[in-house]
Amino acid sequence: MKKFISFCLIVAMLCTSFVFNYAFAAEDIKVTINGVEQKYDVMPVIVDGRTLVPMRGIFEALGAKVGWIDHSKTVTGTRNNKTVKLRIDDNMAYIDGQETILDVPATIINSRTMVPVRFISEMLGEKVEWDGNTKTVMIDSDYVRQVAIQPGLAPLTNNMHRDIQREFTSSSSFDDITYYTHEKTEVEYKELPKEGKEIANLDSLISSKSKNEDYGVIEATTIDGEKAAKITVKQNMDNTSKCIFKHAKLEGFKEGDTLVVSFDVKVANPTADFNIIQLQLEETTSGKYLKNIWETILVGQEWQSYIYAIPAKDGYNEFGIRPGYSACDIYIKNFKITNYEDKIKPENIKMNTNDNEESKKLISLGLIQATAAPLDESYAEEYSSKDAQWRKDAFDRIEKYRKGDFKVVVKDKNGNIIPDADVKFSMFETEYKIGTAIDATIRTDKELQAKLNRYFNTVVNEHNMKWGPYVQNSAPAREQIDWAKKLGMKHIRGHAFVWEKPIGSDGKTPLVAPQALKEDGTVIDDKEQLQKYIKEWIYKLADDYAGEIDEWDVVNEIATKNAFRKVHGDDIMDDWFKWADEATTDSLLYYNDFAHSYINSIPTDTYGDIYKNMVDYTKSFVDKKLPIDAVGFQAHEVYKTYGKFWFDNPEEIYNMFKTFTDMGLKTHVTEYSHNTTNEIFQAEYLRDYFIVAFSVPENVGFTFWEFWNKISYAEVCPIYTDDWQLRKAGEQLIDLMYNKFWTHDTTVKTNAEGVASIRGFYGDYDVTVTHNGVSKTLSCAYHNGYDNVLEFVIE
Repeated sequence: MKKFISFCLIVAMLCTSFVFNYAFAAEDIKVTINGVEQKYDVMPVIVDGRTLVPMRGIFEALGAKVGWIDHSKTVTGTRNNKTVKLRIDDNMAYIDGQETILDVPATIINSRTMVPVRFISEMLGEKVEWDGNTKTVMIDSDYVRQVAIQPGLAPLTNNMHRDIQREFTSSSSFDDITYYTHEKTEVEYKELPKEGKEIANLDSLISSKSKNEDYGVIEATTIDGEKAAKITVKQNMDNTSKCIFKHAKLEGFKEGDTLVVSFDVKVANPTADFNIIQLQLEETTSGKYLKNIWETILVGQEWQSYIYAIPAKDGYNEFGIRPGYSACDIYIKNFKITNYEDKIKPENIKMNTNDNEESKKLISLGLIQATAAPLDESYAEEYSSKDAQWRKDAFDRIEKYRKGDFKVVVKDKNGNIIPDADVKFSMFETEYKIGTAIDATIRTDKELQAKLNRYFNTVVNEHNMKWGPYVQNSAPAREQIDWAKKLGMKHIRGHAFVWEKPIGSDGKTPLVAPQALKEDGTVIDDKEQLQKYIKEWIYKLADDYAGEIDEWDVVNEIATKNAFRKVHGDDIMDDWFKWADEATTDSLLYYNDFAHSYINSIPTDTYGDIYKNMVDYTKSFVDKKLPIDAVGFQAHEVYKTYGKFWFDNPEEIYNMFKTFTDMGLKTHVTEYSHNTTNEIFQAEYLRDYFIVAFSVPENVGFTFWEFWNKISYAEVCPIYTDDWQLRKAGEQLIDLMYNKFWTHDTTVKTNAEGVASIRGFYGDYDVTVTHNGVSKTLSCAYHNGYDNVLEFVIE
């Protein structure tokens, strides 16, 4: 049956070709671009008064990127952030997702896709005229005049110039990178200044109100000859929120003051193997009960001393203690909260943190999450120092893989070489994708728009392309992407086709379409029906952004989230990749996950070995020869757990990259964030992570999960503060990307053979040739994998 249908289609195409050839064999229609006649393997035809030309020939001649989606017979052409989409035999066309009507649809003639030349040209911004006497379509293109469209060079389909930073206080040398001293001033508890103002003490703690006296009471007592508070936990509980002793609202501090909480604690008469207390300092006005202190402590039967220091926040004045989970007596002495104002800083205080063994215990019992575990925000001098061996190796790789030899051959209009001409190479864009997540703020905040244009060339929609939000309202995603392209973003990531997380972290936002779930919120039992919904969704989203998206996250966070697969099995992912491949043009297809952060994790009841899960899933995709191109590393530096290092050191990061690139895959750091108030460590960790990532030749980009603190996913964004102050980590990023990893303006002379050459970072360049007082500029793409020889004609 399939053979018969195919035969009928072939006959129909041949008949169509015969009609066109017969009708227009004598027309001899020509197309010129800037006066140069174009040659096609299938000649132009006129249908209903409109000239049709081969799709690939016209798009490539005008410097546009061509895409073809076979299952929907869709053709796309993209140039300078404008995408034209047409379907065979369909009068409807789309320009950046907006509908427009064609007089004549695209069609297939002699096995070539033919498109209306005037529509294509004018949509790309060209001037088009028709000479009836010579039957010539004349296209006048400034883009073709300005951009080198030549064999041996990468196609430059986007010549937009962002307002990048070009002035720096340091040189571009790798030897001139900023490093920080690691000297710390620590003072012991007994050495704290005496000038502090006591705003809470043991008496006020004893006066705390019990949330529920059926679970516990607090009273004054004497133990070991000292006054203490005795908390009697009367019964076991499954949640510490059932027994909270709330202190009277704290007073006598202001935003930014240093508050120090200190006390001694022990347990008596325990009825379980472990006992804890939790300290909290929170606000209540927002209704979210946000915490400034949230510490969980394992309490033993011997006295332990604890001290915590924090910067005060306005409104965070509700202090409380939660004992739990089992009946016991807890004793607290020497309790006080002291305000030291600006006399000391929290980082100058040697504070208590749970050690690794205590943290393992708390995590395995589900009492704290890994994100609440203490972090050793430093790494050994052998990794952080300027002379670290890993750093030397990384710079060697950068020199070898991120730079190339670029040439210009200068001739006059008669083909004669021109020696001794001045040739200026001016890099205006990097081949590397440097990006950020975006949200609705992109539409309105002028400062954000300016900073986005200055420092990034890639964006990913933070929320609105996910299945649930998109089917609910697709307009925000389109609006935000259009704004990004208007602001000069040359690359768009699509996030995400499939994320097996039905409900958002807020417990109410749907992240998948409602038809995929039963009324109780669980996944539907009909596997075939679920797969049908997912296929339709992938086809729909991919079609809406056909030709506009560089990268798609096909699956997201599968190492830990499996709502669909725990019902229907892992093999259903095979079809997801195949459908994504069918529905997209030449976009990179990704498996995206945060599990790579757990290189040093050990199995626990909470997390398991999720890094191993990520490696195993990736290997299975490769072994099955699924259409996967790359792996995305979310790199949220808040998801760290215990292990050899709290934060993976640079050698471990590099080896992690190699684990996946050795499978033949590309990588992209897709969602970097680093939630810490330690600005020095935040800066040096980003510096080194970025250097490692840039040194891996298969790594195509580095994207932040927002770059402005006011809208950032993480509480402390590493790039800009709420009021647009650049953090030290932001300074590192800008200096590395736009100073150290950038080729600054360089002028050289052509030699006796008319050749000028430099070694530079891969990217897009303006090349200006000056000879005998005449100057001319061409833009070109010097990218990895090409000959990178520009033929330059100057009169």
